[in-house]
Order: sequence, then C-alpha cells, then structure tokens
Amino acid sequence: MVSVKQLASKLGIPLAYTEGSLELINFAHVDKILTACEEKNIYVLGIEGFKKDGKSIIPEMDFIADYSALDDLPLKERSAKSIESARGFFKEAASKPEMLFEFNLKG
Repeated sequence: MVSVKQLASKLGIPLAYTEGSLELINFAHVDKILTACEEKNIYVLGIEGFKKDGKSIIPEMDFIADYSALDDLPLKERSAKSIESARGFFKEAASKPEMLFEFNLKG
C-alpha cells in the first residue's frame, strides 16, 4: 500500500483531517494526488467520500469507488484505468467541493 499522507507531504498538500488510520484530502487537492499517481504508476484501489458535520466525520455512501477488479491487469494499465475512472468519479463529486476523500493506493 502507498501512504496518501506521505504522497501528500511530498506534494506539499496538507491533510484535511486525520484520525487513527483515516487520512482525508480536500477536494481541491484530488487532481494533484491523481497526477502524482499517474507519474509514479500508483494505482487507485478505492476512494471514499466524507463530509464534515461540526466535529464529526460522516461517510457519504454515494461517493465510494472500488477499483480492485482491475487487480489482474499489468501495473501500468491498471494505474491508467484506475486513474481515468477516479477522474470520472471526481467529476461527479464536483458538485460537493466541501467533501473530503480517503484514497486507498497501491504501487
């Protein structure tokens, strides 16, 4: 697994929220994360969306993506297809720019 915290740190992106193993990125930074994944052949296993309600973090069940079905493809193709799919996912999420996202990455 690839740590989104380490990847974000290398890119100068602050985490929007952390608690335990939960590391969330603001919507404004998702394209930078995806571009870095593209450059490094990192593949997106999945994405989960969350909203902040005061001090609480609530999962957004309509914003969950699972790309683990791509696991059988060669790494470069798997990476490209997962990132293409993730970009489509985030086009849908653009109507809710206040959302936070957890990435599950593999390289």
